[in-house]
Amino acid sequence: MMDMIAVTDAQKVGLMLVGCGALFLALGSLLLFDRALLTIGNLLFLSGFPFLSGPWATLAFFSPIPLNLDFSGPWWHRARAAGCFWLGFILVLARWTLVGMLVEVVGIVLLFARFAKPLVRIGQSIPVLGSLLQLPGVVWLVNIIDDEAGRARPKV
Repeated sequence: MMDMIAVTDAQKVGLMLVGCGALFLALGSLLLFDRALLTIGNLLFLSGFPFLSGPWATLAFFSPIPLNLDFSGPWWHRARAAGCFWLGFILVLARWTLVGMLVEVVGIVLLFARFAKPLVRIGQSIPVLGSLLQLPGVVWLVNIIDDEAGRARPKV
């Protein structure tokens, strides 16, 4: 029998909050960038993230500057990504929903770029989704996102 990964109750709550946040963000985008739905989605997404990864990991992930103040690595890539995310969040709150969501999506793509290739590889094993994820345009886009993430990773 295959061993299962232990998931705590807090992680289950976090996954629920992040999932509901993604649902509200999708609904807000489909309903012509409804400010209330986008704000609720952002708040749910941000409130669920600490339950999934812990408060310090969340702060380090969404912080534009390194928490240990070690500026020797490529911290400016993370600063650019976090800055776009937070600027988009503020623009959505300030009723500039279309511009705010575009800026926020750029920040999210840059923040989560290093997870793109593994997620696409998992998605390629799903029957219907796999054929879509193997299209040349999708592969090209994932390679561009992965190259951007590769520049942001510290060289070991």
